[in-house]
Amino acid sequence: MESNSAEAAKRIIAQISGAVRNCYVSISWKPLAAEYGLDEFVSDWLVRKASFGDWNELSEAVYSFLNKSFEKKPADTIMFLRRLAHEIVDQIPEGSEIAKTLIEKHAVVLKIGREPISEDILQLGLPTMGAGADFIDPAGYSGFLLSLVEEINNCYMCKCPVATAMLSRKLLESLVISIMQKKYGSTNPDFYMMPDGRSKPIKEILKKFWSEFGKDLKPFSATTDNSGIDKAKTLLEDIKDGFNVDAHQLGTYTNMKALIDKRPDLLHVLKFLKHIDERVK
Repeated sequence: MESNSAEAAKRIIAQISGAVRNCYVSISWKPLAAEYGLDEFVSDWLVRKASFGDWNELSEAVYSFLNKSFEKKPADTIMFLRRLAHEIVDQIPEGSEIAKTLIEKHAVVLKIGREPISEDILQLGLPTMGAGADFIDPAGYSGFLLSLVEEINNCYMCKCPVATAMLSRKLLESLVISIMQKKYGSTNPDFYMMPDGRSKPIKEILKKFWSEFGKDLKPFSATTDNSGIDKAKTLLEDIKDGFNVDAHQLGTYTNMKALIDKRPDLLHVLKFLKHIDERVK
């Protein structure tokens, strides 16, 4: 499958997984998946979480299931995604608060669920930087970080560039702190935390990140040479400082074009940090 099509499918998977969590939909996962030959990928964990309404963990289980299905049976999974969108939309009363959530956070699911089953959903899922597009792809994020990404995307969709920039900086800082917690939480929490339990200023945390953890980055990072790590370091500092000016300097106001111009560098750094955060212990 072409990379653009795979990217579109993954975006739809992330949107459906989020809609399951935020819209409290009830789906008989195993029987419905069986209609498309995908029931072998439905885990017992997913079924249990669906039974008990553990929405955050269910969303993660659905995301894992759909990605695995797409990897093994892409054509069947795309058909199943169409069906899921229809199942979700059919359960939500028009005009309800949940319907508003669907419109605001999962517009792609709503669009697919209102179109005929034969609609080419991959075209609907292709990300662009036009209205309604995601500023940051939510795929692969979970818990607090996923909530933060969704809020960033909502601010971007509403054309609020300063809010988007501030929250994007918070996402960067949160990933750095998460890495430091995993690496030093049981040995040197003072690297990232003050005695009262609050996080230290990001400037101080980054000093420790590069000086203490920097020498150990190579095995964890998505890049395999020092030049790649140096590039990530430079971009992280530039983005942090740039977003800081956008947020705190009187008279400076970032606009949508400036925000979009920063996006490729932001995504590069997020990929770098997220890769490390998923692997460090």
